[in-house]
Amino acid sequence: MSRKNFHLVLAGGGLAACLIALRVRARCPRTRISLVEAGPALGGNHTWSFHAGDLNATQHSFLAPLVVHRWPQQEVWFPGYKRRMNSGYFSITSESLRRHMANQPGLEILTNSAVTGVGSDFVDIKGSERLTADAAIDARGAGDTHGMIMGFQKFF
Repeated sequence: MSRKNFHLVLAGGGLAACLIALRVRARCPRTRISLVEAGPALGGNHTWSFHAGDLNATQHSFLAPLVVHRWPQQEVWFPGYKRRMNSGYFSITSESLRRHMANQPGLEILTNSAVTGVGSDFVDIKGSERLTADAAIDARGAGDTHGMIMGFQKFF
C-alpha cells in the first residue's frame, strides 16, 4: 500500500529529524511532513545540552520552546582542576521534544513503525506500507559504528 500525502517524509524521530521538520515548517508553513519512528515515541530517552555561545540569537529563539533547563553559569571539575564558566548552558529533554512536536500542525507522527527502506522520494515501513513524498530524508543516525571511538559527558 502506498500513500502520497506529504511534501517531506523523514525516516527517524530523533532530535535531528524533529529539528529538520520544525525548520521546514517554520520556513514553509503549509508543508505536510511525516516523521516515521521505529520506537514507541519520538526522541527516545535523551537529554541534549549546549552552551549559550554555540548558537546565535535567532537559533536560541528557535530552540527556546524545547529548552527545559537553563543555567546562567556552570562549573567544570576535573581531578586537580576547576573552572567557572560565566556563559549559559541549556538542555532539551526527549519529553520536551515530544510535547512540542505533538502540537505541530501539518505533521504526521508514526511511531512503532520500523523503516525498511528509504529512497529520494519514499520511505518503506515494515508491513508493506510505502509513504511517498516530494522528498525523503534518512535521519536514523550513523548506522553501524563498529570501530568508532565514542565518549560521553556525565552531569551531577
